[in-house]
Amino acid sequence: MRVLNSYHQQRLWFIDYFEKNDLYVGGPVYHNIPFFLKIDKKLDSNLLKNAFLKLIENNSILRTRLCKEGGDIFQEISEPIHLNIDTLLVQKENLVENAEELRRIPFDFDTDYLIKCYYEHKQGHTLVYFIIHHAIIDRQSIKLIENQFLALINNIESADEKGIQFHNFSNWQNALTDEDLEPLLFHWRSKLKDLQVLYFSTDNEREQVHIYKANKVNTTIVADKIKSFCLTKNMSARSLFLAAYKMAFVRLTGLSDIVMGTWMDLRGEELQNVVGPIENLVVLRSFLDQQKTLLELCTVVDEEWHEAENFKSMPFDKLVLELNPKKDMSRTALFDILYVYESKIEETKRVEDSAISNQGWGKYDFNLLVTEEADKFDLALTYNDLYFNQDTVHSLLDLVTRILESIIESEASYLKDISLVSAKEYNRLCKNQKFENDASVSIVELFGEQVKKHKKKTRSYLVVRKIKI
Repeated sequence: MRVLNSYHQQRLWFIDYFEKNDLYVGGPVYHNIPFFLKIDKKLDSNLLKNAFLKLIENNSILRTRLCKEGGDIFQEISEPIHLNIDTLLVQKENLVENAEELRRIPFDFDTDYLIKCYYEHKQGHTLVYFIIHHAIIDRQSIKLIENQFLALINNIESADEKGIQFHNFSNWQNALTDEDLEPLLFHWRSKLKDLQVLYFSTDNEREQVHIYKANKVNTTIVADKIKSFCLTKNMSARSLFLAAYKMAFVRLTGLSDIVMGTWMDLRGEELQNVVGPIENLVVLRSFLDQQKTLLELCTVVDEEWHEAENFKSMPFDKLVLELNPKKDMSRTALFDILYVYESKIEETKRVEDSAISNQGWGKYDFNLLVTEEADKFDLALTYNDLYFNQDTVHSLLDLVTRILESIIESEASYLKDISLVSAKEYNRLCKNQKFENDASVSIVELFGEQVKKHKKKTRSYLVVRKIKI
């Protein structure tokens, strides 16, 4: 069966088509989404195979290829009988150790189904490792696949229910008229008028055509104070972390117009159990004045989120076409910074391997994933390793956490008063004995001393302005 692609699928098909073998041998892999599932028993291989086959039977998007014929790009949905399961489900040893290497194997859009599954029998349990292209799943799809697969393993009958499929959503989206979209487009034209790119200095020169290599830094924050603060202020933790993230870029760039993106789910009641890329990219634009208190800035960001939710169903790729921003092949459309928040308080038994978490969601300069658990928040900041050094990203994540602490401990204070440099970083800068613990020494003097020590390695230009350190 053939149906038209969704807007999201069209964009990812074009990305793969134009970058394959020109920028990346075999094709880009930054849309390959990995996740592990741990099953607390050693499964019979036939049971595992039957469950995987049934999962693909029940979700037509998992047996879909993206094809082009003439000028049309479409979804080619195969019948289960035509699938060679042995090429899609493979037994493999040392899965955790080889997870990233396997993730970096490109899919061939011309010939491949966009899913691969590996499994390994371990002592007392079985590991199952899925790698699925972003063209056919989103974050909610991962949870649905996990739940369905576990139900099939345990022979739960409800797992047989097929219901609405992604191609039904895709057909509906393609049937939307200009008249249907006009109220949404009117809002976003106004909201994004005179949109400015958020320029953040890179450590290495940005290429004229955007290239990408993912790396990541992580930190963990205890949850109790944050949850207590949010309860008192009637604010979600999602908005609080977003506010701290945005404030960090205000503080680092000196800009007040901060533009980021996020994913918002478009699943209503009828689509709750549909596997497929139904989430939509949504632009989050905030004007943050450093003369306002931290709590006031949090309120601005929270209100912006709720406003964006009301207009989230405007297909992002259609919006980009309509806005027609100035073309810049070195950047992604409309924003280079992504923010994602998800809850795992009630979660299936997923194996979290730091090498693969928060991978596969695009080639953004920075992509912050905040994961809420019962007693903590995990922060994973994925970044483009070709443009930024790890120390820079550590400093950014440190600033986000320090702003968060300041919001909770002193909500009436001001962003401009938060130090750009942590105490730890300041001490590192003061390694020279004569500067240690000397508050009278300025950062300009510290910089001068480093230039004297490393004349041959120094090629920086110093722009001085008043900053609190």
